[in-house]
Amino acid sequence: MSSLAFIPRKLTKSAPAKDIKHIPKRDGDHSYSKPVPELPAVPASDDVPTKYNDQDYANLITLSLSDYVLWIDPDLRRKFEVDSAGDPRLLVADVSFDYLFEHSAPLSSLLEVKHGKEFSIVRSKIQAALVKGIRAHANDVFDVRLLLHSDAAVPRFGKQKDLSGGYEIRRKRLGSLSKGKAEWDACTLYLESIPPGYRSYAAIMRFLSDLLHDAPPVPSSSTLPVDLLARVQGISFPAHYNDKPGARPTCKGFALVTFAHATDVEYLQSSFPWVASENNERGGKGKQAEAPAESIHAAIQSKFRVTTKKHWLELKAEYVAYRQRLVEEINAHEDARRDAQTHSQEPMAVSPPAASTSIQHPSSTQLTSFSPYPPDCLLLVKSVHPDTTKTTLRTLFSQAFHSLDQKGVDGLGYVDFNKGMDRCYLRLAAPMYANLLVDHFDHHLRQIIQVSGMDESGVDIRTAETSIPKDLQPISVERVIGRPEEIYWEKVPAKVRKTAVEHAIQLMTPSRSQDRDTSHSHTRKHGRSELERENGLSHKKSRNR
Repeated sequence: MSSLAFIPRKLTKSAPAKDIKHIPKRDGDHSYSKPVPELPAVPASDDVPTKYNDQDYANLITLSLSDYVLWIDPDLRRKFEVDSAGDPRLLVADVSFDYLFEHSAPLSSLLEVKHGKEFSIVRSKIQAALVKGIRAHANDVFDVRLLLHSDAAVPRFGKQKDLSGGYEIRRKRLGSLSKGKAEWDACTLYLESIPPGYRSYAAIMRFLSDLLHDAPPVPSSSTLPVDLLARVQGISFPAHYNDKPGARPTCKGFALVTFAHATDVEYLQSSFPWVASENNERGGKGKQAEAPAESIHAAIQSKFRVTTKKHWLELKAEYVAYRQRLVEEINAHEDARRDAQTHSQEPMAVSPPAASTSIQHPSSTQLTSFSPYPPDCLLLVKSVHPDTTKTTLRTLFSQAFHSLDQKGVDGLGYVDFNKGMDRCYLRLAAPMYANLLVDHFDHHLRQIIQVSGMDESGVDIRTAETSIPKDLQPISVERVIGRPEEIYWEKVPAKVRKTAVEHAIQLMTPSRSQDRDTSHSHTRKHGRSELERENGLSHKKSRNR
């Protein structure tokens, strides 16, 4: 019995496995150990925004829990509790960083747009960086401890449900919470033309710390600390007109900054006045010679200046009044222009249908072949039936031209209507047709409605014999002039606009209209005899051949 020869497989040296861990076999376990891949490494501290140092993190957390912030935010102030011994300056309550991230604008700016898979890891790294900055520069102001469970006061949605742990913080002592609105407003300055490199919460804190480097000492009677860490109590960015609704305002080069001491306010006002004079240039004083040259140079280069909040509110009210006055002047100018155009194009008296009438063409000096569009030829019609069609509307509005002896001329150029809408635009061939259409649907003469979507004649409410539904409104026609007219025609193709201009010029020139009517009637009367004569000559030539 023959047997196949055993040929061993080629054995190659396999590459050493990387990042593979083997589970050790327990006693009595005869199953094979399966390799388990390692979990992805936790992002290093480099994943945290590197543009901030420990001092910046300490400034941001101090700015989020300052006396001014506690004064304006009652919800945050209620988070702190007075010590049981009765000392109103000792606090025992703690606030989680997650709560501050949701309610503090300076801290929420650190999260930026990190919402991917590593969002929770980056968030924890930022908290660790904040703790490091507090222990390095603000350990005498705050107590920080590890939080093993999530804060139940912070709502969790989506991927934030997986967040747990973190840190919580409390202030060791409070400053003076007895200040009122007038006192805080007196310590608030409006900063304008902030240098481009200092337009964030941390950068503004760093910038002001450099500018206050040589400021006079704070009076010893103050209850607040004298260090630079508590000098800035609040930073807010006024909303910009380009900001989206509901979005957090960002720095656009101006900010409102609240200080703890009035001496710092006076120092900045004298160093960077709102209106600089020849003898008092911004930042040019000798007492700032020891301040960081980079910050001073940036302030002078960008023409940085400050003023009090009271003065800023006065300037703001003055600007709002000036803007309102400009709006009123523009509206008055537009009304005068509209009235002048209305008087120059008064509606023509239309004779009864029995008598033959003709249109009196207005002057065409303002309309040339180079005009972008035919003026005064656009009408806005409201309260049409939503289920109607363009053909039905054309028949309905063409009733205004039945009294005219204009054969072969369509006064209604185009019906701009979308199904389901209760309004439409009408492009008329010439301004005189617009006048006739406006007069036809004048509510003082008649009130026409569309009973149904296929109603081509309309029903006058005043003379209607049947009941009219109460939800139907009379059709109203109004002219579209000025800037709205320009905006509408800008969306029309250039070829269509050019054709409309040429057609309007042709209708508004009396000689051309008469030549067109004469040629039309001549062709209608003599066209057949000329055709027969040409056919007879061609037949005679064929017979001679």
